[in-house]
Amino acid sequence: MFKKYLPEMLKFMRKNCKEPVFTVDNNIVQSMLRILDCFFADYIESETKKVTQEEIEEFEISLEPLFIFSLTWSIGATTNLEGRDKFN
Repeated sequence: MFKKYLPEMLKFMRKNCKEPVFTVDNNIVQSMLRILDCFFADYIESETKKVTQEEIEEFEISLEPLFIFSLTWSIGATTNLEGRDKFN
């Protein structure tokens, strides 16, 4: 998913959208990873939490939509209103 979506979305945002506050790619990607990490937290086993096979299968189905959501709210969120419409 990183190879499939990330380079194209960064390129699109840089070429077609305006940012009120300039960002650099590595910070945007770091923001995206932080958002993704929030979704991963429920699937990390601990002494008190065991992840079931059913939960893993559900997570695998939702992984790409979660990736797109995180990408949108990190890369797309840095642009102005017009840029957000384009990114949408």
